[in-house]
Amino acid sequence: MNKTKRLLGAGIFFAAIWLIYQVAAESLADDVKPIPTETVKDSVRKAMQRKLVLSKEILNGLVLQDYDSIEKAAAEMKKVSLQSPQQIEGDRTENELYQHFRLEFLRINSLMEKMAQEKNLEGAAYAYQNLNANCLACHSYLHDKDE
Repeated sequence: MNKTKRLLGAGIFFAAIWLIYQVAAESLADDVKPIPTETVKDSVRKAMQRKLVLSKEILNGLVLQDYDSIEKAAAEMKKVSLQSPQQIEGDRTENELYQHFRLEFLRINSLMEKMAQEKNLEGAAYAYQNLNANCLACHSYLHDKDE
């Protein structure tokens, strides 16, 4: 009888271990995230391409005096900027000057949104010019190898 109790106890023990393993494996499977297939540089490249498309939408909105499209594109441009990687290892995005360009980009887009809400074409156009100047200065800085 003693041997039967031990076998029964061992069986219950292993059944409990198996049940715990199954529950743990299922909950861990829910937490597993897919391995990213996109590199940081690919992500930045996509963000830059999206910003270029949005910039063209803003220009089109300015030409047509379509304040809604200006406002929407400026808001979307801020989202794209905030969602893209903030730094790329090994380049010049890791310092205060780059962060200044980033914050200025966000500020100008906010201003452009405000100007579009107020239906201020000159203000929105001025903000758009500043946005382009900021982008060109930032890209020039990032690609300048001499500094």
